[in-house]
Amino acid sequence: MKSDAAARQNETLVEDRNSTRSRMLGLWSALVAFNIWGVLPIYWKLLSFISPQLILLYRIFWSYVFLLAIVLKSGKLRQTFALLKHRRTAITVTVCSILLTGNWFIFIWAVNSGHIVETSLGYFLNPLINMILGVIFFRERPDPLQWLAILIAFSGVAVQVWIFGRLPWIALSLGTSFALYGMLRKTETIDSVPGLFLETSVMFPLVTAGLIWFWINGDTSLITSVPQTLLIMCAGIFTSIPLLLFAYSAQRLSLTTLGLTQYISPSISLLIGVFIYGEPLTSGHLISFMLIWIALAIYTFESIRLYRKATNLNWRE
Repeated sequence: MKSDAAARQNETLVEDRNSTRSRMLGLWSALVAFNIWGVLPIYWKLLSFISPQLILLYRIFWSYVFLLAIVLKSGKLRQTFALLKHRRTAITVTVCSILLTGNWFIFIWAVNSGHIVETSLGYFLNPLINMILGVIFFRERPDPLQWLAILIAFSGVAVQVWIFGRLPWIALSLGTSFALYGMLRKTETIDSVPGLFLETSVMFPLVTAGLIWFWINGDTSLITSVPQTLLIMCAGIFTSIPLLLFAYSAQRLSLTTLGLTQYISPSISLLIGVFIYGEPLTSGHLISFMLIWIALAIYTFESIRLYRKATNLNWRE
């Protein structure tokens, strides 16, 4: 009996150790992913010698090549494309591809047009937009504090409209397109690598045609110099790796932990925009950001409280 009890205790210790190790790997993956996303504006600035349209084409092209190599190495190319035989999957992948392409283009254009600060605003708004989509599409019912967070956040948007006389369309477009993309990806049980590979595959023929058009019309950016060629080709790696790391971490971390780490990316981008590229941070920006940060603090506090409450109930049951 004692030996059985000791064996069970050892098994429990091993499981706890493996679980802790898995969570730590997930946390490090999330931290690396969000830090890469945070500094990506610097990378797109380095590519500003070509147009945003051409950067986007190269980004999708080399992402496809990079992901194709991974899928081929796994030996699952045929199984991956077979997923598109299902009509719903094909539609979802196509819509996700369009949303992701739009999100990437707006971000690249905004960064190279001097709007890094506004891009960071979009990703600060993202979790709150996620909550609104949950209400619209999944009939979720936020509690009063969560509704308060939404109202405060969008009062921050209203401040920008009032002070600057325009809607912060870059922030709203980025936040909404990525939220819609994330929502659709959750409706399909496709792993991260085949999912992203299929999304780039949808655009690959159009992207190839676009690159050929640019080359016919005199674009030589890919053959100007070796450093420039490597810089362009690495766009696929810097696009794909953080997405794959994020997917890895999402499987191993609680939504609360993942939600807290996601604020790293827009925080870094905000600092880069202001202190490296000298973008203005006016009093209007500060008021708007302060309201959104207050909303995020309320949202995060309430999310943690609800998560702990649900965990305690499950443990008691």
